[in-house]
Amino acid sequence: MGGSGFWEFQREALFDICILNADAPSYLSSTLESLFDAARQRKKNKYGSAAEQRKATFTPVIATCEAIFDHEAEVYLKKISALLSSKWGTPYSQIHG
Repeated sequence: MGGSGFWEFQREALFDICILNADAPSYLSSTLESLFDAARQRKKNKYGSAAEQRKATFTPVIATCEAIFDHEAEVYLKKISALLSSKWGTPYSQIHG
């Protein structure tokens, strides 16, 4: 998913969405924060240099199956809510909710 000017004016923005099952047996000994950190780092390792070559920003949007969002995903949701609120003339709280 891409868009121009999302984070920075006239700079392409690239996103990758990752939904993980934090309740999977293989994750039982890990904290949610460590799962988010590992998933974020995997995505940045995989796509970061390609985004840099395109002079684009890259944001992994990571959440659990239960809709618990990583902090970068929360920032993304707030930003897109603000943009849509302005574009549609709808209160931010209604869009974000």
